[in-house]
Amino acid sequence: MIAAICARYDAAEKAGERPAILGFDEHDFGGRVRISLGSVKRPNEAAAKLFGALRELDERGETVALCEAVEATGIGLAVMNRMGRAAGFDIERV
Repeated sequence: MIAAICARYDAAEKAGERPAILGFDEHDFGGRVRISLGSVKRPNEAAAKLFGALRELDERGETVALCEAVEATGIGLAVMNRMGRAAGFDIERV
C-alpha cells in the first residue's frame, strides 16, 4: 500500500499536480509531503485529526490528496465516510 501511494504521488507530481499524503505516523513515505493522521493503532486520533488535515490541504493549495484508509468499523466507518465525501467518492483502492 505504501509503495502504491508513493507511486501515485510521484506520478501526480510529474503531471504538475501538488500531491500530499494523509498518512499514519508509523509509515515512511520517503520524504514526500505528509500530513499526519496520528497513529494507525488509534482510529479515534485519525477521526480527531481528519478535519484539520483536510483544511491544511486546502490552505497549502495541494491539488491531490492520497489518503491511507482505516478499517471501516466503529469510528473508522465515520473516518472513511468523511474521506469519501471529501474525495467526491472518487476513491481508488489498492
